[in-house]
Amino acid sequence: MDTWSFGVAAADITPATPQFLIGMGWRTERSKGVYLPLVASALYEVEGSSAYFQLPARFHPDIEDRIVNATRRLIARHAEASAGGPRVRRRRVGACTLLLALVGCLSSLADQLAWNERAVSERAAEAVRPGSLLVSYCSMCDDERVEVWRVRKTGLKPTDTGGLYEVTVDARRLLRSQRSFAHGEYHEPVSYEAVPEAAAGTAFPQDIDLAYVYVPSSASSFRCLGRALGLECQITVGTITLPPEALAAVAAAGADRPPSALRRFLRWLGLRR
Repeated sequence: MDTWSFGVAAADITPATPQFLIGMGWRTERSKGVYLPLVASALYEVEGSSAYFQLPARFHPDIEDRIVNATRRLIARHAEASAGGPRVRRRRVGACTLLLALVGCLSSLADQLAWNERAVSERAAEAVRPGSLLVSYCSMCDDERVEVWRVRKTGLKPTDTGGLYEVTVDARRLLRSQRSFAHGEYHEPVSYEAVPEAAAGTAFPQDIDLAYVYVPSSASSFRCLGRALGLECQITVGTITLPPEALAAVAAAGADRPPSALRRFLRWLGLRR
């Protein structure tokens, strides 16, 4: 009769060297010490001959390997404790199949430069000019599409933490990549398609993370806004280049026209964005 049991594993992932703290863009210096260690934990379940391994988030591959190895040792100890002898123990461990079931698709490096000091936020808002193009892509996320926006206006919004602000963008989606990209898989050239009219203006105004939006650096290239402002951030894509056909589609769309009186009235009623 198959038995069911579970266990936990943990690995100390505290960096050995000073680091910038992800999600705290207002800090201008690297860490100066360790107050508490950073520990990544995992849960495994053993049912019959299969072991299901779960992580609470997506980690760097080196960190995942350390957690997987720690979990394998726990599974081995489980087999040793429940087996009748060495022969049974070896067979049971050899039959175990680790099925990685990573819980959640959001990277642990998701939010980086969302909240910043007012001076930094003002510089960012000035770099995102009304009428200009803005490319949105979270290079540290999974299943993410590249989008091309036409900016209508920008603004600042105070956060719950005193002295920190978010940059908000009201825009219109023009193009999006035909496929989504997993973390680390982005490569060019990228094929784009027009965003359906019904989705072009949804979810705006939107708060932006300076690490994951790209401002024009040339006629066809866009640079990470955070990097352009000289801010520290961890990304896998520093520059995005639009192919000629995408630029032609943007030119055909033209600049975003001011809304008519009827469109403003429908928007006020909540019937249209």
